[in-house]
Parts: sequence; structure tokens; C-alpha cells
Amino acid sequence: MLNSQDNKDNSKNENKDTQAKATVLVHPKVIYWVDMPDILQPRDRIELLKHDVMIKSVISEKINTLQKENDAAYIINLDKYISKNRIGKLPSEYSLSQKVLGIIQSLNPQRTIVHTTMIDPTISALFKNAGVKLIEKNIESKKNAVAIIGKFVSFLFRDDGRLRRDFVRIQLPEKSENPIRVMNLRTNVPGIRGVVRDLSLNGIGIKLEAAQNISFFQLKDPVKLEFYIEGTKFNIKMAFVARIYSPASEVGFIFNIRNPNMITDDVATSYSSLIYTYLRELLNS
Repeated sequence: MLNSQDNKDNSKNENKDTQAKATVLVHPKVIYWVDMPDILQPRDRIELLKHDVMIKSVISEKINTLQKENDAAYIINLDKYISKNRIGKLPSEYSLSQKVLGIIQSLNPQRTIVHTTMIDPTISALFKNAGVKLIEKNIESKKNAVAIIGKFVSFLFRDDGRLRRDFVRIQLPEKSENPIRVMNLRTNVPGIRGVVRDLSLNGIGIKLEAAQNISFFQLKDPVKLEFYIEGTKFNIKMAFVARIYSPASEVGFIFNIRNPNMITDDVATSYSSLIYTYLRELLNS
């Protein structure tokens, strides 16, 4: 068995240092949501991260600080923006919509959705003529908010007609102590030890403790994984060997985080929460 107590003691001392020095190798699909509905709680964001979508909330007072990013999309709550920028009836809803459109054009109109409860043909035409998606619907409910994200992710992140399918990947620090034990289900070789080097939503990468043990692996081998990250234990019931790099004694494994036959729901949520915590620190969200 892995020594969880020793690892917990180490993690207390290294926790902050680990997060500070981890790096993002592959970013998730980031959506900046201006005046996001309050009904989306951290757990909802973790569930979305399982689908490789990270939501970053932005208040409308800081909308001008947003910058164009290649791997980002934007959702803007037009009603909240207008309500925060009007005194009485001035400026008009149309002129404020024009201001929002100007901001969108400095970002990425093709990767922006504006939502409003207003039914105004002139405002609708303003955004439509500029090639900006406008949703005229009340989404102040968790069901509607999550549905909009799920429905439009492919629209927001489609490049050259294809949806980007890379999953977020976190590179852990070289000096971090995150032990793993692997059981190869094809050969029934148990207790192959190593250290976790990177994490993703659909797999992990490890460095073997003994270089000669790489001979126990072949591509597509089914395996069980038991590992600790910062003192928290994770068990993956089924994963598969996806990459082998003999010169560095490295092996990569893949699994489906939404498949309960591979990873239980509670472990999947804890694992996603861990990655979400890393991302929140690293991306300063």
C-alpha cells in the first residue's frame, strides 16, 4: 500500500509551493461570463469542467479589462450591463447595446453570445448584422444557464468547422511527491510504482520509480490506478495505456471521467475539483 500518512505530511508543507509551480500544458475551453447568474455554484462549475469547460465570472464594471484570447469565448448579460449603466432612462438601451457591441468587436464576435430578456427588433438587428449571437431568453435559472453552455460550446469553440477536443492538462512540479501504484490487468503485475507528473480530465502521466518496469506495459493495456495528490487518495478502476516513453521512464494513461465503470462519481468529482483548484490558482480566476 502507498503510505498515505507520509504523503499527507509532505503535502501540508508543499501544498502552496506545488500549486504555485504547477503549469498548464493544455488549457480548457474558457468562457468569460459577464454578470453570470448567481445560480451557478462552484459544484456546477466543476461539473462543467468535466466537459472541458471552465467558467470565469466577470462583473460588467470590468468588461473593458477583457482581452481577446485565442482559446476563450464570451457570454454577456446585456440586461445587467444596461441596468448598471443607466440613470433613469439615459443612456438609451440601444446606445448601451452599441457600446457593448463595440467591446465585443475588440474581442471576438464569432465567439461571443449576448443574452437578454428584452424583445427589441432594433437591438436584435444590431447584433445580428454584426454577426453576434443574441439569445432573447430569461436564463436566471441553473437549468437554462447550463443548457445554454452545453448547447453553444460547439458554436463558440469551432475552428475551421471542427470542434477542438483537447482536454485540460496540468503539469505538476518536478519535486512534488505524488506517489502512484499501477496494476496491469493484462499481465496481473501488481504494485508498479511511480510518481504522478501530469493530470488531465481524461488521464494522467507518470514517471516510473524503476526504469526497467516500463517493460511491463504495452499500448492499450488495461490498468488500475491508486495514487495520492496532495494527500488525497484517488482510485481509478479502469484506465488504458495511451503513451510510453522509454527514455524518460514515462507512461501515460487515459480514462473517461464520465464513465462510472472506470471512475466512480464521487472520485470523478473530487478529481475534477482538484484540477479546478489548480486552474483557479494558475489562471488567477
